[in-house]
Amino acid sequence: MPEKFKKPYDHTAVEAAVYKKWEESGYFNPDNLPGERKEVYSIIMPPPNANGSLHVGHALFVTLQDLFIRYKRMSGFKTLWLPGADHAGFETQLVYEKKLEKEGRSRFKMDRDEFYKETLAFTQTNKVFMESQLRQLGASCDWSREKFTLDPDIIKTVYGTFEQLYKDGLAYRGVRPVNWSTKYQTSLSDLETKTIERKDPLYYLKYGPFVLATVRPETKFGDTAVAVNPNDKRYQEWVGKEIEFDGLIGPVKLRVIADEYVDMEFGTGVVKITPAHDPNDFEVAQRHGLPAVEVIDKYGRLTEKCGKYAGMKVMEARAAVAKDLAEKGLLEKVDENYTHTILVNYKNENDILEPRIMPQWFIKMQPLAEKAREAVEQGKIKFVTDYHQKIFFHWLDNLRDWNISRQIIWGIPIPAWYCLKCKKPQINFKIKSKWFLIRHGLTELNVKELLQGMSDSKLTPEGIAQAKAAGERLKNQGIAMIISSDLGRCKETSEIIAEAIGASIVYDEILRERDFRSLEKTSYKDFMEKQTVPGVRNYDIRLADEETYQEVEERVWGAFTKHQAEHGGKNILIVSHGAVTRALLKKIKDLTPGDAMSTPAVENGEIFALEVSEDPCSQCGGDLFEHDSDTFDTWFSSGQWPFATLGYPDSSDFKTYYPTNVMETGYDILFFWVMRMIMLGLYRTGEVPFRDVYLHGLIRDANKQKMSKSKGNVINPLDVASVYGTDALRMALLVGNTPGADMSLAEDKIKAYKLFSNKLWNIARFVLDGTDGTVPGALNEADQKLRDECDALIVDVTEDLNKYRVYMAAEKLYHYIWDRLAAEILEESKPLLKGSDAAAKSSRQTLLLSLLSDSLKLLHPFMPFVTEEIWGSMPGTRDLLMVEAWPSKASE
Repeated sequence: MPEKFKKPYDHTAVEAAVYKKWEESGYFNPDNLPGERKEVYSIIMPPPNANGSLHVGHALFVTLQDLFIRYKRMSGFKTLWLPGADHAGFETQLVYEKKLEKEGRSRFKMDRDEFYKETLAFTQTNKVFMESQLRQLGASCDWSREKFTLDPDIIKTVYGTFEQLYKDGLAYRGVRPVNWSTKYQTSLSDLETKTIERKDPLYYLKYGPFVLATVRPETKFGDTAVAVNPNDKRYQEWVGKEIEFDGLIGPVKLRVIADEYVDMEFGTGVVKITPAHDPNDFEVAQRHGLPAVEVIDKYGRLTEKCGKYAGMKVMEARAAVAKDLAEKGLLEKVDENYTHTILVNYKNENDILEPRIMPQWFIKMQPLAEKAREAVEQGKIKFVTDYHQKIFFHWLDNLRDWNISRQIIWGIPIPAWYCLKCKKPQINFKIKSKWFLIRHGLTELNVKELLQGMSDSKLTPEGIAQAKAAGERLKNQGIAMIISSDLGRCKETSEIIAEAIGASIVYDEILRERDFRSLEKTSYKDFMEKQTVPGVRNYDIRLADEETYQEVEERVWGAFTKHQAEHGGKNILIVSHGAVTRALLKKIKDLTPGDAMSTPAVENGEIFALEVSEDPCSQCGGDLFEHDSDTFDTWFSSGQWPFATLGYPDSSDFKTYYPTNVMETGYDILFFWVMRMIMLGLYRTGEVPFRDVYLHGLIRDANKQKMSKSKGNVINPLDVASVYGTDALRMALLVGNTPGADMSLAEDKIKAYKLFSNKLWNIARFVLDGTDGTVPGALNEADQKLRDECDALIVDVTEDLNKYRVYMAAEKLYHYIWDRLAAEILEESKPLLKGSDAAAKSSRQTLLLSLLSDSLKLLHPFMPFVTEEIWGSMPGTRDLLMVEAWPSKASE
């Protein structure tokens, strides 16, 4: 008997060494497996988010998938378990922004490239840490094939899918309501939201002849109709007529429409229709041809269309509007105890989402959903739990088109460019050259907030830093020439940038700032307040003798077109001023004067990128394009994970391992991920991405409560594995865990399975000590019955694993080894091994070795570390247990 068995089992001395043996063997890679393996079995690991450490839910999926792979590997299959990590778009950006907040920093004060690079470094560090955690959990995956959702080949596949969807008319750019986070400045898909109940005042407002109820009086400035139910006899005489009433900032005229959407029981049966700020109202507006007027901006503030309320945050404006309505006698009553549901960010309930209409990319879901339903109905994909299949079908019946645009930096950029003249998108874009516009760095007069036209002042230290930062951002853009205004502040900015990028400078006096003449060096704030609409720049009206924006536009556009004609094939940087940049962008983007003049001021050092296309726009002939600044919803890329990771369409891995055999993941992402993988897999490859779907439930605490840091009931899987052993954790996660159902987990349960590891170790010590030097022989009748009992167990466990009854297999093995083998068979063996009957002793020694051998094999997928360590001490020359043949009946 080896010396190690004289000591108790010590997982801390075993697990790292055993994993090293596995990894060095090369057997995680299916190409290196011994023997002829004609059948293939593959699993693509659900990629953990590369923004933190693994939690107990990760430990469960690792345990289950590793079990499936080890079982099939031992059963003679060519097994691939492909690992990876997900960049996790919005979630990772949210995590990293919180990290920045703790450091007193903000992404809004960072350049896009800087934020992206820092987030990438953050995820790469986390990814390495997560890989070490997966190894600690015993994951026997092929690390040589590991993928990350931002790998170039993955991005290429994702882009190919998007382009194909666009060509097939399934991806489209539409202006529709989105769930907008004013906190994180991005839209969220319906699946990234949740509803919560809240009490809010319900205001009864007077709208001419009507009184109507609303929770949101502040949106009244965006109303484009009032609506009643067509079956409501109280208001039939008003349908089709126009009403006029006081709207706080002037008289309002609204049409009365009839629509089935209106609930006759809500309030008075009359509702206001605000298409830009309510998704249901938007649908009503579409049916009745109503315009949508945006009165709340992306920051959650009321726009200039709201008069004196402009600039107020939503809740501030709500109180102010209600107060003014009451003072004018336009507020009939307020129900202070109205309970309703609101939509919030599923990751942060304090982030109340604001419905907004904006251009986004959408995927038409109905055609994809029909194919997904057909695949499941025909049995090409089977759900292990019928319950979740029914939920899957229900979800397919209620799908809306999928918004795949995210206004975040971290992720895969959407490969779309827009003609700056007519806004037509171009997907397969060939760049001829790049042009950049930048405003000079901050000057002394800028700091003093004085109008600065033809007069000059030096850059401040901050302005110099802005110019240097711009140089760093632009130095890899291949800029051949800088064309600059000849005023000193632009010269200074150009020279700093030129030193960084190595480009020549050409000065052009036509690109000088707006000439303020007699208003030069007067207060910028006073100037803006005196505009026709305070705070909004006049386009063609003077306050004194200053140059108008229209005149600036006419002046600089000629210079721009001249330079474009001469240098259109080169990458160019234009260094100029705020008014000049605004005027050029107005002309390039074909904006109305109102839109151009109401946009925020161009910041010092702010860069605008324009790209010149090899192929002019097919709609208007324009050649200047702007790249979409949005990124894909992370589920769009991860929804392509099974075929993208395998090198679709031409790699040998794709041809060998796709479709995969099972997708094992949590039921909570059935809709986020599983449904989309099925749809996109079928769409792109024509085949299902996997044949079976095994959904596990949530891991709850001993009291069946959800684990959370705030409750202090979280079990850290790596911590408990360090204390009790990974095998103990794995068994605790498997026993009692039925597919699709939540399960409770307490530390005591894990501790109990540490005792099981010790029991197995002691069994091995007894057997190896009592059978040292044994030459296997024939079994007597009594021992054959015990052997038959083990054979029956083999049949049962094998059937359970084939039918995904993992929990039953685990329980049967536990009870057989603890209650039957250890408590009974070994006890009755002691006198036989010490007795004088040589034949009985030989038979029992042969039996014990065979029972231990098969017990180790059967238990290996569940408890790989302790079984592998014991296996290495079994008599006879043998390979690692992980590639031993799965046991069959001794008689076969």
